[in-house]
Amino acid sequence: ADMANCDASTQCSSCSDLTSAVDYNTCEGCCQCLDDVIGYYARLKHSWSIPEAKCRMLGEYLRKTGKDAWIHYDEKLLGGEGACSMHVDVWQLIPEVCHDPECYQSEECSKQCFRPEATKEMCPSPFTWSFFKSTREWRPGMLATQSTCEVESCYPQPWIPTEAECKTVSHCESDCPYCETDQFWDWEMKKTMVKCSFVNSKTSKPLSEADCKIACGGSFSGTCYFKKDNRSTAAACITDPPTDALGSTTYEKCVGQKALTGASVTSANYELLQCSSFTTEQCGWAQTTFGQDMACTIHRLQCKNRADCKEAGRCDYEWDDWQIQENGGLCVAPNDFSKDTSYSPHRDFWGECSTLGGEHRSYGCMLYQVTSKDACTQAGAKWFPSAHSKSKCEVPGYAWKKMSSGGFYSGTMACCIQLRGSKSEGRCEMFTQDENSTSCEHCGGTWMSIFRFRSHGRWVEGSWQKNYKWTARAFEPSNKWVTRIAFEKVTDVWQN
Repeated sequence: ADMANCDASTQCSSCSDLTSAVDYNTCEGCCQCLDDVIGYYARLKHSWSIPEAKCRMLGEYLRKTGKDAWIHYDEKLLGGEGACSMHVDVWQLIPEVCHDPECYQSEECSKQCFRPEATKEMCPSPFTWSFFKSTREWRPGMLATQSTCEVESCYPQPWIPTEAECKTVSHCESDCPYCETDQFWDWEMKKTMVKCSFVNSKTSKPLSEADCKIACGGSFSGTCYFKKDNRSTAAACITDPPTDALGSTTYEKCVGQKALTGASVTSANYELLQCSSFTTEQCGWAQTTFGQDMACTIHRLQCKNRADCKEAGRCDYEWDDWQIQENGGLCVAPNDFSKDTSYSPHRDFWGECSTLGGEHRSYGCMLYQVTSKDACTQAGAKWFPSAHSKSKCEVPGYAWKKMSSGGFYSGTMACCIQLRGSKSEGRCEMFTQDENSTSCEHCGGTWMSIFRFRSHGRWVEGSWQKNYKWTARAFEPSNKWVTRIAFEKVTDVWQN
């Protein structure tokens, strides 16, 4: 077309009209030579007859107008006549800040990160475009025939396609407590929360204090030292990585071996010390000893093996498990019966515990405001360490048996005089202060732990089997007539 003979002000006045029905009367063919939205609009009329190409050109036109629109041709629309369609991508309307994971850590920031609903106003032109929104979908029936119902599949993961793959399935349907660094999910951060240590090259156990001093060159320093807990259950010989090791971080450089002279072992290996190197019982010591350098704490994670799964569960303290875990234990004062000459059913145990800053439980007064063992001892109460296994939760021995030094032994057993449910799964509503099982049984009580370990670990292995049974549909009675004893009449006979 010859633009020299084209008057854009009169011949192209409707070539960019998106706000009303398309009017080509004043959109002459010469207008398509314009390199702007008018030109694209004119070419839609004069140059393209193939629907797919016309929809593509419409998309280019809309992008020229500043709209992020991608148009495609759908031959099924409008009863088979076909039409151009555009998918409304509402995810692009979410603010850019929502793509930052830290935004979801802030309540204020995360408020703006909800996906908006698509509306007609999101169409390129609400006047010339029709808006369609799918509100339902067709899903074919599942297990709708006897053959599909009773076909063999993998249990407990029926989506696994083959028997061979099914046999590889093994996991624990529970979580287990493990010592891990605070932000264990951040792999790059986790690699910085480590220390380099010396271990026995044959057993991989920490060096003794004497051998550690030899490995450190004959004396300890700020960069090479030995740490051990009071119970001698955890120890570590800390050192800098070898100077000739490759890498730039402790995680990369802590490798190699060092020969020892005069020690009980001939050599020591450099080995990374991580929070996962400690047991749950040692984790509190590691947290106190190494602080934020390692940031060790107990997390509940997927059980790693069958043995851990078997021990999975929680010690039921009848209080906030997480808070007890954070404190490292629970402080409890026994009920005081020393001033009682006879049983009083109206005694206000809740009020007595409240004056001590605690809450009453069937086993004693829970001093939840006391958060350390030392403070608990000063209060004359007993500190029960946070337990992560049945053996640590339910400990043999009377719970309130005192040592000659004034403290308490580690037992958790007491005499339950009001047991609701079975001994293994029930809950005690009142404990006495009988000190052994014999005197407890003479009073008709049940000798049991004041805390109960609730096991919930189940090890699962894949099994290729029939998981469902086909039942034929039938019209039959859903109720059944039965004869029962009229207990209210029996009561009347008994009372009269």
